[in-house]
Amino acid sequence: MRTVKVFMALMLFALGLAAQTNVDKLVRRLDSLSTFSYNDWKASPDLKGFRPAGDPTGQSYDDSKWDPFRIHQRIYPDSCWLRKEITLPERVLGQNVTGAVKLLVSVDDAGYLWVNGQARGYFPWDGEFELTKDAHPGQKFLIAIKAINTGGPLRLLRAEIQLEATMPAKQKIQDFALSLRVGEKLLSFDTYQTNANRRVDPRTDKSSMDRAEKTRLAALLEDVASRVDVSALAEGALEKFNSSLDNVRAQLKPVGEFARRFTLYFDANAHIDAAWLWRYKETIEVCKNTFSSVDNMMNVRPDFTYTQSSAAYYDWMERLYPEVFRKIQERIKQGRWEIVGGMWIEPDCNLLSGESWSHQLLYGQKYFQKKFGVKAVIGWNPDSFGYDWNMPEFYLASGMDAFITQKIGWNATNVFPYRVFWWEGPDGSKILTYFPFDYVNTIDNPYRLV
Repeated sequence: MRTVKVFMALMLFALGLAAQTNVDKLVRRLDSLSTFSYNDWKASPDLKGFRPAGDPTGQSYDDSKWDPFRIHQRIYPDSCWLRKEITLPERVLGQNVTGAVKLLVSVDDAGYLWVNGQARGYFPWDGEFELTKDAHPGQKFLIAIKAINTGGPLRLLRAEIQLEATMPAKQKIQDFALSLRVGEKLLSFDTYQTNANRRVDPRTDKSSMDRAEKTRLAALLEDVASRVDVSALAEGALEKFNSSLDNVRAQLKPVGEFARRFTLYFDANAHIDAAWLWRYKETIEVCKNTFSSVDNMMNVRPDFTYTQSSAAYYDWMERLYPEVFRKIQERIKQGRWEIVGGMWIEPDCNLLSGESWSHQLLYGQKYFQKKFGVKAVIGWNPDSFGYDWNMPEFYLASGMDAFITQKIGWNATNVFPYRVFWWEGPDGSKILTYFPFDYVNTIDNPYRLV
């Protein structure tokens, strides 16, 4: 039986390798050659019940009884210590290790960093810390992180060094790898659906794009990916590698022209929880600070637009910060600030009675009409953990013709099969509904956006 299992495992591994495209293999190789990462850390027990005997930031501390911990591994403490002694390599991207070196570290959700026993400070998620201004091969640094978890898994997402001298070459390599991934994704025929936890493939393809063109361009991308001189990069021959990159870039122009047919539009929104882990007065201050920041950004960027729900937030500004309120009125007149939701506050949609639904929408829409001369036309409940069957009826009756949410993607069991669809209530009311894939907090990764 053991022999059969080993054979099956080898077969699956071989099939997995066979399924890799030239682009996949090239991108993985480029990532591995351009990034010097440190894995195999030690993690202390949960600090809720563990008190280390001694100083975990000190070099003499014994962490031999702590659990091994790898990058992207999921653990579930409130907080814990992470430790590792790192050694600088001789060369990175063919360059001798010398000059300034930084440590790039990312922890889900935050951490405090010590280097050789010296505190370097707090970092929320991502941190960038200078290890030395005068590096040399074999130099050692003891890294200690007090990792903080605010919910869900605690993970070490990144621990790598950045050599100042190699930054231009590294950026060029990473940009090229990202371009390949975006091109491959745009040219794919993927039909899978995902949520935050699972992925299924209904194999439903309603695309009207030219399949022959996509197939031809995908074959071109695959062929060109095989011509990149990765061995030159591995040997540190950057000029030879860059020459091969310049050559293949010219051949990939048809793929670049295809990608330029697509446009992504971004509209800013602040999802402000009215009563979540903070007090009533703090919510008011969050609204005031957020709306002031939005106005400042609109002053800087004439193409910047913003979307905001919840009449209660506007009412606070009118009564407590009238100058902020007047600026909001001006931005709405300019068409750069859109009111959505039409409700007094974004509720959890499981909890309302029919009367409460009616009052939320009645008072919200009346306030928006009176103060701004507009009513919301988009139902907006991005963070609700449930959706009452009568919502299409209530939204249509209040003057809305569309509905947006995304929290259904947090389902641990099912993958909801639609992204854009008509949602029908029990009385026959239908509202056009859109489920985005997730929150988008940054727009610096085109592959993730595609």
